[in-house]
Amino acid sequence: MGRIAHQRQGNKLTEVDPRDHGYNPEQDAVACEMEPGDILVWHQNALHYSGPNRSDKQRIGLAGTFIAKRDVPWMRAIRPGNKYLDYLPVCENGHPLDLPKEFLIDEDQILAMAS
Repeated sequence: MGRIAHQRQGNKLTEVDPRDHGYNPEQDAVACEMEPGDILVWHQNALHYSGPNRSDKQRIGLAGTFIAKRDVPWMRAIRPGNKYLDYLPVCENGHPLDLPKEFLIDEDQILAMAS
């Protein structure tokens, strides 16, 4: 399992079909069994899939993306309608709080916490 490579076509970056590079979904797949309330995080270029919901309960999915500052110019070029934040917002009851800048977390702090 790994990330999808990108290649340049003219002035655009495109995704490469992983099947063209020896990817075998049946052999390389990793099952991630999760409990209610669990969260799974993966790299944005990693292939991922969720099977059908066969229960009688509703399943909710939420997609969020962390983009490194160095990738923002590239992302703005391919997805100009997206909103990009300099800091991770702090929310209460689903609404961002208006906090002074020194209370917000930037990319360097996130990377430091992850190491």
